[in-house]
Amino acid sequence: ALQWLIACLVGWLALNTLELVATSPTQTLFWARLSYLFIVATPICWLAFALHHTGRSRWLAPGRLAALAVVPTFVLVVVMVGDWYTLLWQEYEFQQTGRLLSMHIVRHGPLFWGAAAYSYILILCGAILLMRHYGSTFQLYRHQARLMVIGALVPVGFNAVYILHLIPGLLKDYT
Repeated sequence: ALQWLIACLVGWLALNTLELVATSPTQTLFWARLSYLFIVATPICWLAFALHHTGRSRWLAPGRLAALAVVPTFVLVVVMVGDWYTLLWQEYEFQQTGRLLSMHIVRHGPLFWGAAAYSYILILCGAILLMRHYGSTFQLYRHQARLMVIGALVPVGFNAVYILHLIPGLLKDYT
């Protein structure tokens, strides 16, 4: 589960980097759309890691994983098929910053908010599992669990700041 989580994070980072260095709006949009392969898989992998790490591997049955993947799969289909991605990004623009071209989301669509909420719930569930499991164990394990939870929730916090436009002028999601 940890290997899948790391693979998703590396894929997300690699495609986000390609999005940043793209030289045209068409390329930037292509990489942004393709990055959703990893964006939607990351929360499921995090929850799978938390379940496995806390000894709840029986919850990782294929049927349950398939059920967890329904929303991300739908989001992927929408992002990849034609112009449906406007359900995620209703308005966007491209801004040149030096040599870099970045896509600035002006207004998120309804599917984006549903997918973000779903992702946040999965990540929060994984964090709660870790904290509950290690809350009454040795100090070393409690400390490790806190670090894992912080490692998961800090990026979520930065993402929330970005998508809610809490910092004026923040044009790129650096999660």
